[in-house]
Amino acid sequence: MRSHLLLALAALRLADGCARLGWATSPGASHAPIPLRCPSGHPPRSPPAQMSSSREVPLGQAAVRSLYSEQKARAEEKGARAARYRQLMDALMWPFFVLQDHVGWTPRLQPHDIGVISLERELTADALARLLRHEACAVHVRGFCSPRVCERIEATLSQSAAFNPWEINRKGSSGVRSEVDKVGVVSGEALDSFDSFAEYLDAAKALDELLPGELNPFEQLRKTLDAVHPQGCRVNQIVRGRPMPQGTFRRMFSSAGLVHADTGSLLSASAGEFSANVYIKTPRGKGALNVYPAQQYSLAELPAIYALSRAQEGAYSSNAQEYLRKALPLKRSIDIEDGDLILINTGRFHEVEAYSEGYRLSGQCWISYVKDRPLYIWV
Repeated sequence: MRSHLLLALAALRLADGCARLGWATSPGASHAPIPLRCPSGHPPRSPPAQMSSSREVPLGQAAVRSLYSEQKARAEEKGARAARYRQLMDALMWPFFVLQDHVGWTPRLQPHDIGVISLERELTADALARLLRHEACAVHVRGFCSPRVCERIEATLSQSAAFNPWEINRKGSSGVRSEVDKVGVVSGEALDSFDSFAEYLDAAKALDELLPGELNPFEQLRKTLDAVHPQGCRVNQIVRGRPMPQGTFRRMFSSAGLVHADTGSLLSASAGEFSANVYIKTPRGKGALNVYPAQQYSLAELPAIYALSRAQEGAYSSNAQEYLRKALPLKRSIDIEDGDLILINTGRFHEVEAYSEGYRLSGQCWISYVKDRPLYIWV
C-alpha cells in the first residue's frame, strides 16, 4: 500500500506538468479543440489585426485545396501527438487506478462555493473579469436579445437553415450522435473532407447573409466583449484574412441530462476556453442549465479530473453518468428564458436538465481567453 501511494505521488508531479501543457484532454468534449489555425483553441502568439467577418480574402479552388491539405497534415500530426500524450497520461495515472481497484478510491472533486452572476440586458466588465478568474461559475444576462430579434431569428432559421446532427466523442470523422442538431459545419468537422472544409471557409459569410445586422447575436456579443474586456475581442481566423464563423445555432427537442465538460477540466485563471449561449426559443419551465462548480485548479485535483475525463467516454451510459454525478459535490441551476445569454467555462461540468418534450433553439460560440490578450470568438 505504501509503495502504491509513493508511486501515485510521483505520478502526480509528472502528470501535473503534462496536464498544464494541455496533454490532459476531455474525451467527452462536444467540440474538439480547433484543428485549424489554433489547434489548442488559444490565439496565436502574434494575433492578427482585428477584422469583421465581412472582410474576407477571396481564395481560388487551387488555393483552397492547398490550404486543406496543409491544415489536414497539421491536424493529423497534432492528433498523433495527442494520442501519445494520452498514453503517457494513462501511464502516469495508473497508480490511482490501482488504488481504485484495490482500496476503493473513487474520484470526488471538492466544492468551489462560487455562484452565478445575474444581470439584466447588459454584460459588465466586472462580471466578465470574475468569470475569467473563476470567481463565478457562470454569468447569466437576462434579455440580452430582444423578443423582436429572437422572433425574427427563429422565423429566418425555420425557413432557410439546414440543421444536421452534432456528434460528441468524435474519433476521426465520426462520433456519438448527441441530442443536439446544429446549422452548418463547425471547426471540429472542418477537416472531415474537402467539401466540409470548403463549406467551413464560407460559413462566416453565409451567417452574415442569413442573419444580417442586428439579427446576428454573435456579432452583438463580439461588440459587447470588445467593449468590456480590456484587450477587446476579435474574430478568430482560419488563416490571415479568412475568418472563422462566429457561432452556430443549435436545436433540441428533449434532453437526457448529459453531464459533461466540453474541453479539458484542469482550469487556470490565466487562460481558458469559454462558451456563450444565446437562447432564442426555450420550453417554458424546462431544460435549466446546471453547472457544477468544483476545485479544478491544482495538482491535488488532477487524479479525479483525469478519471472523470475518461468516464466521459461512456457518454450517455447510465454507469458513466452516475460516476460523474457522484464526483461533483455542488450544483447551480439557471432557469433560462428567451433572449438570455449564459457564459461558462467549457472545462466546468454542466448539463441541460433532463426533459422529454419541448423545442429549444440557441446560438452557441466559443471564446478563447489568454490573460492580457484579446478574446477570440469562433465556433
